[in-house]
Amino acid sequence: RRLHARTTRIDLFPPRPLYAFSRLTSRTGMALLILIASGLAANPPNLDSAAFWTIWAPWAIGVPLFAVGVFVLPLVGMHQRLASEKERIQTDADNRLRTIMGELTTAVDARDLPRAEGMQKLLASHLSQRDVLARLPTWPWSGGTLRGFATTLLLPVIVFLIQRGVIELLPK
Repeated sequence: RRLHARTTRIDLFPPRPLYAFSRLTSRTGMALLILIASGLAANPPNLDSAAFWTIWAPWAIGVPLFAVGVFVLPLVGMHQRLASEKERIQTDADNRLRTIMGELTTAVDARDLPRAEGMQKLLASHLSQRDVLARLPTWPWSGGTLRGFATTLLLPVIVFLIQRGVIELLPK
């Protein structure tokens, strides 16, 4: 919260500074996930034993959930601030749209074709701007950061499935 409170200016357009903190939180969460995956690889659990359900299952479920929290929760405050800023910008754009539409209607009613054509170009320009605003992200992470974290989140499952496959292939 203190970090988000210190950020005085929120700008949605240069996203790189917004993504810096998410790289840290994702790497921290990924380290926890790699720890669990390496634990599974080093000591494969026996699904039939009681130890799996009392020791491994809470770790195999709890640590990934904790890792997701480590990645996402510190970013929720910035997401809220980005969403508020986006809403403010979109409200301003909507107000400008109302003004442009009003002036276009006035020009059309007055049969002022040169002015109407100019207002039509302005309207098209403004609608394009609104489309850009609608696509601005409000979560402070890049697609690559999210993909990397999601891939690492699946790592313990992949290690577990590979182990189960190898165990099934081994002669008994």
